[in-house]
Amino acid sequence: MSKLIVLDLDGTLLRNDKTVSNETINVLLKFKEANNKILFATARPPRDAYKYVPEILRNLL
Repeated sequence: MSKLIVLDLDGTLLRNDKTVSNETINVLLKFKEANNKILFATARPPRDAYKYVPEILRNLL
């Protein structure tokens, strides 16, 4: 059975400087490698949200 994680960007995925920690990226990569799904929930328009999500995570969507 696969699992789903839904993450808000501001105050959840993103740090105060609008970056994602390497530790968080590694955890999400392992989660995805286990055939799970990742979803980002935000009030930002998609074009704005994507600029804050690192390329490595964008490739998982």
